[in-house]
Amino acid sequence: MHLTVGFECPQCGAPMTLDETTRYVHCPYCGVTHYLTATDCFRYILPSRNGISETYYMPYIRFKGTVYTCNGVTVNHRIIDKTYRSLDIATLPATLGFRPQAMTMRFRTPESTGIFLKNTVMRGDIVNLAGHTGSGSTVAHRALIGESISLIYLPLYKRNNQLIDAVNDKRLGPIPMDTFDDIHETGETDHITVLAALCPRCGWNLEGAGDSIVLTCSNCESAWEVKQRRFAPLDVAHEETTSRQCRYIPFWRITIEMSDPSVVSYADFIRFAGLPKVVLPAWESQTLSFILPAFKIRPSLFLRLAQQMSSSLSTTTMQDGIPSAPLSPATLPREEALESIKTVIARMAARKRYVIETLPRLTVHCRDFQLLYLPFEETTHELVHNKTNICVLTRAFEYGAFV
Repeated sequence: MHLTVGFECPQCGAPMTLDETTRYVHCPYCGVTHYLTATDCFRYILPSRNGISETYYMPYIRFKGTVYTCNGVTVNHRIIDKTYRSLDIATLPATLGFRPQAMTMRFRTPESTGIFLKNTVMRGDIVNLAGHTGSGSTVAHRALIGESISLIYLPLYKRNNQLIDAVNDKRLGPIPMDTFDDIHETGETDHITVLAALCPRCGWNLEGAGDSIVLTCSNCESAWEVKQRRFAPLDVAHEETTSRQCRYIPFWRITIEMSDPSVVSYADFIRFAGLPKVVLPAWESQTLSFILPAFKIRPSLFLRLAQQMSSSLSTTTMQDGIPSAPLSPATLPREEALESIKTVIARMAARKRYVIETLPRLTVHCRDFQLLYLPFEETTHELVHNKTNICVLTRAFEYGAFV
């Protein structure tokens, strides 16, 4: 589902139409670059007909992401893109259908007028609902990676004691409107924050793609992510290369600590997972790290790259700083990469049944993290990592933007 949102430049007021995933916004009129962020989730409003004196806004939760499940000896996945009604009111549509992708929405801002009904579904509830397999069987482990959760408000109004859909002006049915007084929002609500995309360290323009979650500064060679509505520095390293025809692809290197006391080092993990490797003495003291894609890509390819990179480069030393070469955007938050580690462990394991049965009792804690840029040489149709000969089709990155 591809969604578009109307936006006005805070600097000059010029109208723009953005993709739902766009965070890094460059105004083509005044040339100013902004970065959009929200503490909780982004909130959008469907357009309504004009001339309505009092509008109620019914929240629908929109979930988009990939569900990974581990059971028996298999690791499965499926992509979900759905909207769910937040309030249990039978006369309202269960979902929004195709309307969010057929209409240009707008952001909810402090200037948005009307009565906004309260969202009663917690994030954990919607994650469990989205992750339900529907098969009736239990799974040993479930993870949702690359998920995007947002609120979409459906405008409503009342006419002759009937509830009317303000988008198409159709009658939905009778409803006790007095109950709306008990479920409308009160107090402060999270709205979007617009940050100037300028380096906090040197004041230079930050660079990135539309859906980047990490922005870089080529002037002072720093990287930044948004935390608590402001830019925070990010630890970055890269692998050096002599190739001049390469593109640097972002990965998260996450050093973890597992709840199993027998798995402390990289050598312990090889024995735990039954990997077909000869344990080197140096690995007995090597911390356990995983190298995971920092970009959205097809589920099967995500798992393959995570397995191959973690097996090949988890003990490799990198050079600090940002490389002076073209960079692909980082679009997958490290929190979601951390969430994927148990699934990646199941994918890597040789004795899958034993490892997957262990997953419900296993907890993973992040000890340290770093954003890595790894060089991939560009060929006609592929990107190839020369050190490991791992290759990815160039088109896979284009398709990954829609996952």
